[in-house]
Amino acid sequence: MPPPPPPNTADEASLREVAEALRARQSSLAREEVALKEERDRLERENIALAHEMRRQRYEEASRFLGSGTRSIGGGGGGGLAAIQPLPAPFPAHATWTASQPAMLNGRYLLLSLIGKGEFSEVWHAVDLKENREVACKLHQLSNLWKEERKASYVKHAIREVNIHKRLQHANVVAHLDVFEIDADSFCTILELCKGPDLEHVLRAGPLPERVAKSVVRQVMSALRYVSAPPRRIIHYDLKPANVLFDEAGTAKISDFGLSKEMDGDVAPTANGIVSVPGTSSLSTFAASAMPSRIELTSVGVGTYWYLPPECFPGTGELAAGTAPPQISSKVDVWSAGVLTYQALFGERPFAHGQSQETILREGSIAAEARKGVQFPPKSGHISEHAKEFIRRCLSYHQEDRPDVATAADDPWLRA
Repeated sequence: MPPPPPPNTADEASLREVAEALRARQSSLAREEVALKEERDRLERENIALAHEMRRQRYEEASRFLGSGTRSIGGGGGGGLAAIQPLPAPFPAHATWTASQPAMLNGRYLLLSLIGKGEFSEVWHAVDLKENREVACKLHQLSNLWKEERKASYVKHAIREVNIHKRLQHANVVAHLDVFEIDADSFCTILELCKGPDLEHVLRAGPLPERVAKSVVRQVMSALRYVSAPPRRIIHYDLKPANVLFDEAGTAKISDFGLSKEMDGDVAPTANGIVSVPGTSSLSTFAASAMPSRIELTSVGVGTYWYLPPECFPGTGELAAGTAPPQISSKVDVWSAGVLTYQALFGERPFAHGQSQETILREGSIAAEARKGVQFPPKSGHISEHAKEFIRRCLSYHQEDRPDVATAADDPWLRA
C-alpha cells in the first residue's frame, strides 16, 4: 500500500491566513456595530434635545410674558393671594415689553428664557437685578374660563404651597425667595435656580452607578429628615425623579411642595402618650412611641401613583373600601425614596412599571404587587446587598414595618 501524500503546508498556511483575516474582520465588524449603536444613541439624544428646544421656543414665543409686539399688563389688585404674608409691591402698572425687550417683573426680575411649561404655569430663567443673582421665576396663570370657585381653590392651594415652602431653608431643598402678584389672575414665585438637569432627565440615559445613586439618595434623605422634623413636620407627598433637581455643583435638591401635608395642628398627644387625630376613627389612635403621628389623607387620588405606598390607595391598601379615610405619615416619603432608589439603580420602577395612572388606580396594582414584596432584576449582582436591603426596608408594605424618615436617613447603606 503506497504511503499517504505529504501534507500541503502551503494550503494549510493559506487557510490559517484566511481564518485569521475572517476573525479580524469579525472583530472589526463588532467594533463598527458598537460604534454605530453609540452614534445612533447620540443622534437619538440630539433629536430629542432638538425637539425639546423647538417645543420650548414655540412656548416661549406664545407666552403672554414674552411675545411678539407690545404687551401690557396691569398691576396687582389684591385678590386671594393677599393672604400670602408678607407680599412685596405688585407688578408695576402699565409696564410694557416687546420681543426685543425682555419682561421685567416687580421692577427687579428680568426674564431671559423659558425653562419649562405646565398646564397652568411657566418657569423662566431670570436675573434678580436687585440681588445680582440668577433665579427661576414660576409664573402661575389662572384661566379666564374657570369659575370663581375653581380660581379660589387654585389660589388656596398656591397660598398653602408658598407658606410651606418659604419656611424651608436647607442645602438640599430648592430655596423659595419671593412671591408677588402680577394681576388678578396671575402671580409669580421666585425660586433658587438649579442649572443642572432633574433626576428624571438624568435617568433617561440609564441607571446610575451605585456610588452615584447613593450620593443622590443620601442628599434626598437629608432634605426629608429636615422637612419632617419638628417644628416643620411636613410630608412632601410628591417625591419623584422629576422633583429632584441639581445645581451647577451637582448638589441634589428636592422641589415642588404643591401636594405637601403639614402635621402641625392635626395631631395632639394625650396624657397617656397616645396620639389621636381629631375627628377620625379609632384607627388613628395609637401609642406615640410605636409609630409616627399620622394624619387623615383628604386628597385621595392626587399625586404620582408609581411613587405612593399602598396606604394612599383606599380599598386596595391597608384599609378596605368603605372604611375611614387612609391614615398617612411621613413614611409616605420613605416609600417614595425607596422607589426612587430602585429606579436610580435598575432603570425602572419596582411596581406597576409601564402601567398608566388610570390602570394603577383601577386595578390596585401598587398594593397588589407590593404585597408580594419587592423583586430585583435577575442581573442585579453588581448592586450590593446593603442597597437592596435599604430598598426592601423602604418598600415594606405595612407602615408599621417601614422605617421613619430619620431611621431611613441613618441606614447603614447610606452611612457606608
